[in-house]
Amino acid sequence: MSDNYIDECIKKGDLGSGVLRTTTAPSLRNNSYVEIVDYAGKKIPGLRIPQGKIAIVHSASGDYSQKSAVHHTESMVMNLGLQAQIMGVEPAGFANVVDSNKGDLDLIESIGSTMEKGARHYGFAILNGENAILGNLINPVYGANVFGTAVSVANEGEFKLGHGKRRGIEYFAFDPKGQFIFMNSDGVGTKTYLYVRNGYLLPALIDSFEMKASDSAKLGAEVKVLWDNVEFNFSPNRRRKQFLSAAKGISNQYGFSYLLNIENVGDRVVRDRDGSFAYNVSGNAVSVISNERLRNPLFPKAGDFLIAIKGEGPRSNGITAKREIVEKWFGRNWHETKGGKEFLKYLAEPSIVFYKVFKDLIDRGLASNVYHMSGGAFNGKLAKPIAERNLFVEVKDLFEPDWREIIFAYHKFVCMNDAYAKWPMGNEGFVSSSKPFEAAEVLSSFDLESRIVGRLEEAKNGKTGIELIAFNGENIYFSGKN
Repeated sequence: MSDNYIDECIKKGDLGSGVLRTTTAPSLRNNSYVEIVDYAGKKIPGLRIPQGKIAIVHSASGDYSQKSAVHHTESMVMNLGLQAQIMGVEPAGFANVVDSNKGDLDLIESIGSTMEKGARHYGFAILNGENAILGNLINPVYGANVFGTAVSVANEGEFKLGHGKRRGIEYFAFDPKGQFIFMNSDGVGTKTYLYVRNGYLLPALIDSFEMKASDSAKLGAEVKVLWDNVEFNFSPNRRRKQFLSAAKGISNQYGFSYLLNIENVGDRVVRDRDGSFAYNVSGNAVSVISNERLRNPLFPKAGDFLIAIKGEGPRSNGITAKREIVEKWFGRNWHETKGGKEFLKYLAEPSIVFYKVFKDLIDRGLASNVYHMSGGAFNGKLAKPIAERNLFVEVKDLFEPDWREIIFAYHKFVCMNDAYAKWPMGNEGFVSSSKPFEAAEVLSSFDLESRIVGRLEEAKNGKTGIELIAFNGENIYFSGKN
């Protein structure tokens, strides 16, 4: 049995991301604040704002009344540009999220080209983006919803630092102190359908900020502000206070500002067949990476031990396939059945928040690299970064998946290779460390269960990536190169 998610979402999503990067890359020439750094052999675009200047972060969605995805995208860039003009700040760069129905490559190319054209007009560089394929959650009539977060520049003293408003425009101001500014993007995907079914909507914020914050942590970055777009298919007024309060609580707990743009987008997001409504959460993070970290980037090294972190539930990837399975078993109203409730309890578990623990491990010098198992799981999120350093690890004694995960795997796949290429399978994160026992103590202090599962070594006869034993004893190999 082939897995449509791997082909249609992971592989096609990666292709679309490449198209988005290619079509928007010329915009990096638009702005003098752009700097492209070499980080462990990878070229990463960002901003370098000189002393005496501060960063002004602001966000905008496109005009949701525009049926054309191109015109919708055009209006998003225009809104960012107008915000900068109204506040009297200098445009520098922005990151974007493209949440699409099918990830059609021609559509993604058109969206990318439109963003590049608008960025050129306003003087923005497009620093990063997320191409997310959300299937039925996004109305195919519109094709895609687009959201952007920009960093503009002002003179020191012109804005009060922190969260504020200038001429009706919401912003977040911070002093990067000469550090490199990095932006990244991500979202929750169709996991919001599960939260609608169980009646608890706020955990989607945890999933969304974790996806972005942990990606920042992997570079040793410090998140300054995370800005999400929350799209409802009805007037969100009665939900607005709850969401803003939850975001403020997350800000207080994790030490950075978490801001929300909350919109009624009408039928641009589509409810599940039995859902009473629909909502979508995605956005962008703005971080700083110190000069010291740029000189000493994170990457795995031969001799490091690989530590697995036990998972509590599924992350925000591959949820559509699991929903389809439980609906097949328990019917359209599966969440109301006794058996279905057992699966919903597991599926609607929020992701483990790794940002603080990863940052703590890195700051203490106890992690050469960190990995959270979102889209692509063992192949894309673990084998690939190991293979990039021409390393190999034989993985043994992984944590076993939850019993419901095992049932999903047996139902969906003929071989477990596809399951581990798609889902965390009970192992939600990994750490490579030369000091595994000290690292394990830190993980334990965050109430995370961990164990050593292998030791990294130089590639064996050209063999890179990881080789593991699945929960059923099946031997699985991912080279990390495809």
